[in-house]
Amino acid sequence: MSFGKTVNLGNSIIGVSILAMPYCFVQSGLILSVLLIILSGFLTRLSCHFLLKSAFISRRRSFELMVQDVLGSTGRLMVEIGLIGFLLGTCVAYFIMIGDLAPKVIAELFDFKYNRHLRIVSTLILSLFVALPLSLLRRVDSLTSFSLLSMILYSCLILKLMFETTDRMMDGKVAADKFDKISYWNISGLLTTFPIFSMAMSCQTSLFEIFDSAATVSDLEAIKRDNGIIRKAIYMCSFVYITVGLLGYMAFHEQTLYGNILLAFPPSLTTTLTKIGFIVTLLMSFPLCLFPCRTSVHSLTAGRAKKHSNFQPVPTSASADTLIPIANDDNNCGFTTTAKESDCDDDSNNNNKGQNGRSINQNHTSSITATNRIFTNHMKPSSASSNSHSYTSLLEYEDDSSPRHISASQSTSNIVDIHSPSRLYISDFKFRLLTVLLISVTVVLSLMFPNIEFILGIIGSTAGTTVCFVLPAFTFIKIGEHTRTELLLARLLLLIGLAMLIFCSYSTLHSASLNITTN
Repeated sequence: MSFGKTVNLGNSIIGVSILAMPYCFVQSGLILSVLLIILSGFLTRLSCHFLLKSAFISRRRSFELMVQDVLGSTGRLMVEIGLIGFLLGTCVAYFIMIGDLAPKVIAELFDFKYNRHLRIVSTLILSLFVALPLSLLRRVDSLTSFSLLSMILYSCLILKLMFETTDRMMDGKVAADKFDKISYWNISGLLTTFPIFSMAMSCQTSLFEIFDSAATVSDLEAIKRDNGIIRKAIYMCSFVYITVGLLGYMAFHEQTLYGNILLAFPPSLTTTLTKIGFIVTLLMSFPLCLFPCRTSVHSLTAGRAKKHSNFQPVPTSASADTLIPIANDDNNCGFTTTAKESDCDDDSNNNNKGQNGRSINQNHTSSITATNRIFTNHMKPSSASSNSHSYTSLLEYEDDSSPRHISASQSTSNIVDIHSPSRLYISDFKFRLLTVLLISVTVVLSLMFPNIEFILGIIGSTAGTTVCFVLPAFTFIKIGEHTRTELLLARLLLLIGLAMLIFCSYSTLHSASLNITTN
């Protein structure tokens, strides 16, 4: 189980940014680039820890709802827009790389003339017949075998770079006297490459999707286990990034490098096979990015009209046929309670406080809305514990339609939380519609803006910094229950995120304007 999560998380971390590592090493120098990768990995681990612990404290399994508890509906809207922007930008970067590689491979294999039309046709075919079917899978667990294959193909890329470096050194293309020209520390490239490194190490947007696929974080031991999985995945990805960056720099630092190191490889059979392998890895990794993006779009569109719901365990004295309606009132945790006291851990921050700090009336009974009502049927207390209950069946009513049966056999010591977007039911029609729309937008944007360095830089310094560093740190600070060390680290992460948001965004836009002027 943990191995599968480690592989899935590692595959969600390693993406198109791996091909930009040599470019970043050229811009920042060898030593500074290695330090930036290590720093980015450390900041990502901090951010993931804050998200997991915030989820445990607030009983939320959704990033959007955690921020909503702190900043209200405006904060949730900001998170949803930021997540969509970050994830959609990452999806665009995937197809930019595919558009760079696929038409060149087709032109080499079938002796076609490379042109823009070939790029458009190849991108459309791969998106329609490969990316779309994989993205229509309902569960992330279904991609575990594909993720493992992707990691193997990343290893093949490293081997190819090792062979290229060795061959160039033996041929005299990388002579010993030329090592004096190697840049070890170039501070002028810091603001340009740091957002790319931080985006390359990010996995916050896939965190709840991957860990929610098996079980909900419910105790501190589970947080420690998940932190261990995150640590292993980040160590693995850091090693891969540093290796690719160093080898690519040593082999091609004397020529102009762009955000795709494969374009610098000399034509050969192994080069073509490497490009094909990487196209496969991009297509297999793409759904891991589309999954949370689709969830965020669904939360943004459906969440305005239908509030998330949860339910209260039936007291021991309740009859087997008791029906407990679940209403959609934010002020009383979204459910009607039949017990004397209401466990509002989902909204209370463990101190009986509701959203925006309002006190919760424990005896209050909420009104029942006509939409999105959930009833528990034939619910019996579990024999294992008097505080845990087994939920044998659920009936969900949507918009006064006929009930839809949901099997649910799970135990909880308090409240079963179905706040997570990954647990929200999306109808088959809307699921497919969102998938097709997101892939269509991704393909169109990748064809309109094919500059991968700019896309990675601007997404990493704006939406990526906000979603991955600023909001997790700010939410953790406000949500409470942290040690002094955690509080200091959260404030440090918040300051670093705000600095990146301001200075790295300006540097990326300034560099892009200079490139446009030069061209």
